[in-house]
Amino acid sequence: MPMITLTSIQQMFDRMSSDGVDIAKDLLWGFFFTDNDKKRLELAKQELGEKGFNFVGIRQDENGLYWLEMNRVMVHDPKSLLYVCKEMDAYAKMRSIGAFDGYDAGEIDALKVN
Repeated sequence: MPMITLTSIQQMFDRMSSDGVDIAKDLLWGFFFTDNDKKRLELAKQELGEKGFNFVGIRQDENGLYWLEMNRVMVHDPKSLLYVCKEMDAYAKMRSIGAFDGYDAGEIDALKVN
């Protein structure tokens, strides 16, 4: 995955805003991790859940790689999102998870909140 930078996050915020998304309100933010070992992701699911993130799912892709998605409703600006992404990346490294694979965002009305 390409490095997450303040510039790339700002570009995403700009696109969302030009698409009519009110970026100053609560949005549903998804965070993704990948690993070949499902057990590491199960531990992350539990630990991140204790920090207020909601479990969305663990799926396995056609190459056998497991994907964990966690989400949380939050208000972010580019700097606060970059901070969270850095925390998620550090968490993945600390727990020997294959990778923090990024984030996405959407309006709460358009997405299912667990």
